[in-house]
Amino acid sequence: MLTKRVGLYLVSYSGGGAERELIYLANEFSRRGYAVDLLVHRDVGPLRSLVSKNVNSIIIDKTYLADISVLIRYMRQAKPLFILSTLHMPNWVLAIAKMLSFTKTTIFWRVVISLSNSKKNNKGFISTLLPICYPLLSRNVGKITCVSKGVADDMITNFSIKPESLNVMYNPAYTEQIHKLGIEVVEHPWFGKGYKTIVSLGRLSIQKDYKTLIHAFKFVYDVNINARLFILGEGPLREDLLSLISSLGLSEVVSLHGFELNPYKYLAKADLFVLSSIFEGFGNVLVEALALNIPVVSTDCPSGPAEILENGKWGKLVPPSDIKRLSFAILNTLESHQSKDTLVRATEFSVQAVVDKYIELVNEES
Repeated sequence: MLTKRVGLYLVSYSGGGAERELIYLANEFSRRGYAVDLLVHRDVGPLRSLVSKNVNSIIIDKTYLADISVLIRYMRQAKPLFILSTLHMPNWVLAIAKMLSFTKTTIFWRVVISLSNSKKNNKGFISTLLPICYPLLSRNVGKITCVSKGVADDMITNFSIKPESLNVMYNPAYTEQIHKLGIEVVEHPWFGKGYKTIVSLGRLSIQKDYKTLIHAFKFVYDVNINARLFILGEGPLREDLLSLISSLGLSEVVSLHGFELNPYKYLAKADLFVLSSIFEGFGNVLVEALALNIPVVSTDCPSGPAEILENGKWGKLVPPSDIKRLSFAILNTLESHQSKDTLVRATEFSVQAVVDKYIELVNEES
């Protein structure tokens, strides 16, 4: 009996959630006995170490034009059950390769963010091409996987995508490995030393709106001098955020810690996790905080947080960019004692469940 083969097409091994999710899926398919090929556009980034030794990495490391020829050859020779891609350029390149391959290979896209918000908050040619390429190239796609209902609704309403082309499938945000990573030792003095440590995690970008979080934290600190804010992530706004922290007199109590391959050892020891984004596609880190039973405060941004938290059942939701409401929610949550077993909710977003759904999709397409 021939081994079933699947392909996953990835931009790089960089530290983003979309890349991490595809690696989780690759590893799970491999664990189930599939032959898995991870086709990688650029051989850079810290997540390479997360890839299972049983996953075959095909490094292209050239231009996206070169990727098209590699993908065509791969479809014709390897004949995978399907190829799955994520993020704008890989999605479009895969669809073009599928069209030019003249094969029956099934391809799936993952759309991990609201396209309208992506277009509004980004500049350059990719932003310009969003309303052109998604409707045009989606004709070659078996199914478009949207990581939340909000993302799907946006594609239907604003990008002329037919509802029957879409499939809502939440991110594979929970993996049991997070519990092992969470127990690793942390040397930082703010954890386990009597402080009320608030953790946030994500790229230092406009999307994550750390300026609102830092302003809200100023109110929190004025009420509770034991509060500390610990932000994990890197990005283009580092200097701007450092200037803001300094201007508010918070340099000793707010840390822009930078990127960590294992942020979960910090998250697991936090008193509170806060997501302050103005938009999301899903919000993986909310699931990760729930898995570690850490109280959560999140903006009710489009889209994902309200779906994950079931409209406030599993954590407080506040309007985006609302400093006052965010600060009150943080203070109230720090002062309360969480009694819910939030891991129960997190397991509903497991990598195993997502792989099951992709197998169902393949069976429907065949």
